[in-house]
Amino acid sequence: MNAQARAEFAQADAELNKTYQSVLAKLPTAESKQKLKEAQRAWIASRDTEATRAAGEVRGGSMGPTLRYEKMTELTRERIDQLKNRLRDEPTSHQEGTATPSSEPQQRTATNAATETTAEPSSSDASPDQEDNANKSCDCPPSPDGKYAFLTSETEKDSFENQLQMIDLIDKKSGKKLQRIDDADMPVFWNAHWAPDSNGFALKTKVVGHPSVQGVEVYFRSGETFQKIELPNLDEAYTKKEVVWAPDSKRFALNYSISWFRGYETVAFYQLRADKWVALRSPVDEASKHSQLAQLARNYSPKNTDRKGDSSLLSNHLEARSWTDANTLLLYGYSEEENGEAAALFTLKFDEAGNWKIVKMHQMSKKEVEQLEKEQ
Repeated sequence: MNAQARAEFAQADAELNKTYQSVLAKLPTAESKQKLKEAQRAWIASRDTEATRAAGEVRGGSMGPTLRYEKMTELTRERIDQLKNRLRDEPTSHQEGTATPSSEPQQRTATNAATETTAEPSSSDASPDQEDNANKSCDCPPSPDGKYAFLTSETEKDSFENQLQMIDLIDKKSGKKLQRIDDADMPVFWNAHWAPDSNGFALKTKVVGHPSVQGVEVYFRSGETFQKIELPNLDEAYTKKEVVWAPDSKRFALNYSISWFRGYETVAFYQLRADKWVALRSPVDEASKHSQLAQLARNYSPKNTDRKGDSSLLSNHLEARSWTDANTLLLYGYSEEENGEAAALFTLKFDEAGNWKIVKMHQMSKKEVEQLEKEQ
């Protein structure tokens, strides 16, 4: 059954590639061709994610590959019909065509306020490769000190006509490539959040067409290059969303979610010790049946007892919001049950060794929670 499903998908995929190339060849301008390429990459990511989700319904059972290929075949045939309709409607003149399938995903919405940057060559003796790099751009902000920027470039197409990206760190002034940061294993949007002193950055990824599928990799300067930090204690992490740097860049908080607990989002703390990043004590017990909010409230004051019914949580959310100084972090906790919801802001103080304690708790009103959500 798996082999049959795989063969049917291969047949559909071959037809898709043929139809896609026919539409691409008929488009009159470079701009319209580029738009189709971007839409196709986005669709492929969406299809593969849907297929993975379908296979996951059997939780690793032997039917998983069959379900995956069947879903990929189904969606591929739908895409073929969309492209054939466009092939019929596409004008043959050298004017920009207006027929664009409404199902094609809209492209690039940045996950934070990234500024498009263009590196500037420093002198006329720059190599052609450096000049070419200097004229490319990426929706990633340059480093705060203005020395570094990013550029992306595309690889050769894989067997699924999937054209992936590579990301490089460059000298912003000259455009010279300094190091390869990463290769995407599927179509993604890139973004970066620099440490305040420019000695590190968090590289954020978002799967095209699926903004909820996000990842974060943290890099820190080691001599003349940046090395990826292996983050301990994240075996259960499903989606890594955001890094919140301390003002001195010696600590950061990482917001992430866990796959096995629906609606469970939490946070981890890391600190630089003698050129090595280590995990600090977790703010909560992830195995507890009580909400993170209830656990922290009890830690702040023994009078705050855990409420019964936490085991029926609809949402269990803990998020690092901001550092007010190098040693003080604001932590937002929110929980929702069938009987209601609650939220609070906690102020955490860290000592030199990285030990922390809750020094303040503010129980938030519904209006304050709504305002906080608007600011996100």
